[in-house]
Amino acid sequence: GSASAWLKKLLDKGHVIADFSVRKERIQNIVTTAAEACGGQAMIDPDLLDEVTSLVEWPVAITGSFEQKFLELPAEVLIASMQDHQKYFPVSEKGGHKLLNQFITVTNIESRMPDQITRGNERVIRPRLTDAEFFWRRDRSQPFSALREKLKGVVFQKQLGTLADKTER
Repeated sequence: GSASAWLKKLLDKGHVIADFSVRKERIQNIVTTAAEACGGQAMIDPDLLDEVTSLVEWPVAITGSFEQKFLELPAEVLIASMQDHQKYFPVSEKGGHKLLNQFITVTNIESRMPDQITRGNERVIRPRLTDAEFFWRRDRSQPFSALREKLKGVVFQKQLGTLADKTER
């Protein structure tokens, strides 16, 4: 009916939080609350928060978990897999940086069966972390000096030489 009623109509009838800053604050709050409910604290990367805010219109937090064995990998490997590949928010111990085997994802719908969404996301993260584990173990199977030798075959920049040359500089 009028431009002034547009945001309220979208919110009430369309389940769309049109204001980016309002949606962003809601996502931060629901992710934080979900992480606290599972005994941890959410690791909220500002860039990921912006990206997720741009992807959803009606944010709903879902908590998932993965096998404890993956916590043997470096935290950076797990965080990269969760944040970069899956757009998940990792969960760490309260007041610490030790990761828990849980994550928070933000969906775009209030499902009548959130357990199915949780199971689906847990099914998706397992192969990602299995791949990360494989590559981590493979990379560690040879000495660092052997990896450095391979840099001689990778051009950094035509006039500046290889990555090995850059490393030496």
